Amino acid sequence: MKLRIERKDNDIRIFDEKGNEIYLEYSNGFWVKSQFDKERNKIYYENSQGYWVKSKFNKDGNEIYYEDSTGEKWGTKAAEEKFKDYKDLDEAIKEAREK
Repeated sequence: MKLRIERKDNDIRIFDEKGNEIYLEYSNGFWVKSQFDKERNKIYYENSQGYWVKSKFNKDGNEIYYEDSTGEKWGTKAAEEKFKDYKDLDEAIKEAREK
């Protein structure tokens, strides 16, 4: 996976090959990780405060499943979504922090 790293004012942004922002870290340490499906719908969100959201979309781009860390859950999950292990992202975050 080819990732693009941007640094500005001590903030870090990392984008995937489709231009989706998959990581954002502010200089105060707050960060956000996101994952997208092939249609560029955000299917996972997680932040440094422990809040997360999982979503699933149908072929028309309509959200059909939602679950978050507060316990809210609705819709039906057609299949258990396997989320990516972003080893490349972890390496890019480390690289960006070292600069």
